[in-house]
Amino acid sequence: MALMLTATWIIPCSAGNEDGLTARFIMGEALRRHELFPHVFEEQTLILIDRAGRRDIREVRRFSSRAMDGSVRFLMTFENPPEIRGVAVLAVEDARGERSARLYLPAYGKRLLTLHGEGGDFLGTDFSIADLIPERLSEHRYERREDQKIGDVYCFVVDAFPVASETEEGPGLGFRRHTIRKDIFFIIRTDYYDRRHRLIKTLSRHDLKRLGKEMWRPNMILMKNRRHLHQTLIKIHRRIFSQAYVPAEIFTSAWLLNNRHLTWPDRRLFRQTAGLGEDSSGSGTAQEHPDAEPAPAPDASAGEMEP
Repeated sequence: MALMLTATWIIPCSAGNEDGLTARFIMGEALRRHELFPHVFEEQTLILIDRAGRRDIREVRRFSSRAMDGSVRFLMTFENPPEIRGVAVLAVEDARGERSARLYLPAYGKRLLTLHGEGGDFLGTDFSIADLIPERLSEHRYERREDQKIGDVYCFVVDAFPVASETEEGPGLGFRRHTIRKDIFFIIRTDYYDRRHRLIKTLSRHDLKRLGKEMWRPNMILMKNRRHLHQTLIKIHRRIFSQAYVPAEIFTSAWLLNNRHLTWPDRRLFRQTAGLGEDSSGSGTAQEHPDAEPAPAPDASAGEMEP
């Protein structure tokens, strides 16, 4: 399987920004409509592609939880290839916005390693721990740029600047530029810039599916590192919104140190939910959601992919 990125015409909208919407309102709508659901389980394939086109394929399970107080927890467990089976990354953001991340390497025995510097990429991917945590409005100052038209889709463009002069995201990160579809307020692209306004990496979201009245999710995500000429492609094969798949104890040290993540979720859960919420695209991706209304969306992600 080869990955090819080709240019997509991005045209500034001649009408300008005459709708009166502020940058903060646009970002608030984007985050509100597509905020993290309380309990999400995903089965993913990660494809790491270097500058020579060589590919490293990994199978991953991802668990996420959002509590009523706004705290967020993520767990990524690596299933294949066999040499990395059992490796796990646990990330937590508490209600105050304080973040921590730990790495479990079975070969190192029963202990968790603290990951320092959440702005750095982890485990050979082009994603940082900060990329896993939803953006908080209170931590950023927003400025609206000129609207764009990508293909046939009109988009807002909003720059997000960290409020604090120095952040834990890394000394080289300056701001993010979000491209947001006007019709559904969905962020289809994020460009990461350093403090000298040089492009570091670009995240784009593809194969969008509607899972509720306003909520959409991508079934394909690409992070392209402009400096290292490296890419990480994520394909989501199964997505289930259910607390049964994401019990609170999976985000504890004991769960990982006892290697319970190697046999979770229990296959009986899959049999119980078999056939529920299959999407209408024919891709076979399970989309279990109480308000599920799957529908195809035009892929206007500021960059075409041909997997």
